[in-house]
Amino acid sequence: MIDIFKVSEKLMGMDDAAWKRHANPWSVYTRFTCLPFIVLALWSRVWLGWWCLMPLAIALLWTWLNPRLFKPPRYTDSWASKGTFGERIFLNRKQIPIPQHHERMALLLAGGSALGMAILSYGLRPLHNI
Repeated sequence: MIDIFKVSEKLMGMDDAAWKRHANPWSVYTRFTCLPFIVLALWSRVWLGWWCLMPLAIALLWTWLNPRLFKPPRYTDSWASKGTFGERIFLNRKQIPIPQHHERMALLLAGGSALGMAILSYGLRPLHNI
């Protein structure tokens, strides 16, 4: 079975240096802008037509660049830093097993996100009819 989480990590090119930088709270909190930027770029197709690919490319570049922009944090006791450590632990669960209830909850949350993405995609689809 394909591990979509590992595929995502590979697509993002997340090496140790990128993960250390992504543990910076500035990286974590500014990352929350990625999805709205992508949605806005897709939504702009109503006004921009094929030119919407330009803001989409910029939004995707921002998504890739964000974990690399900030310096590694001096302290890693923040909620944001701990969250990125949790991501890495989850991604490494095949090599070092984690408690089943933690894995189940992470998969449940990911499923909820996937459902939200499906609803979002459905909502963006009919814009050309406006």
